[in-house]
Amino acid sequence: MSVRFTINDFQIDPSNGRLVLSCRRDDQEHFGMLPMLATAISERLPHTPVAAAGFNFAFETPHQQALAIDRFLDARSQDLFYYELGLTSRTGRQITHSFALAQGTLNLTYDYKPEKTTLMFNFHNNVTNGQQVRDALARFADVLREARRLADAIGGPDNR
Repeated sequence: MSVRFTINDFQIDPSNGRLVLSCRRDDQEHFGMLPMLATAISERLPHTPVAAAGFNFAFETPHQQALAIDRFLDARSQDLFYYELGLTSRTGRQITHSFALAQGTLNLTYDYKPEKTTLMFNFHNNVTNGQQVRDALARFADVLREARRLADAIGGPDNR
């Protein structure tokens, strides 16, 4: 059974050993309040075991817009390979790259579907105590800025 509730445009989903906080509204003010909400929860539940803290961001590109990374992918050869195997109705593909960062790991996933392509950023930090959780949460604004910078470089209008 899953318990999920919404308070003041914030969705709180405590399930499967995780606490997921998200905004129902896509604006800077609400994004800025998420780490404060997470910090308050962490401070009020100091004995709750925590193994990770992270941030997930998703950016959608317009329909059929090529990404800068696409020039390194041989989609035509992939399509031909699958066609020769009798698999002709591919409805999507996902590609994930993981990167070691000074503060943790970035898992960057490209989710290609016919109607849109989504870039998903998972900034993951292994933690062992409440202070490490609060330190990770304090970097929220910097991490969001970095996700936007990367999304612009990968899928921006000039398609570097």
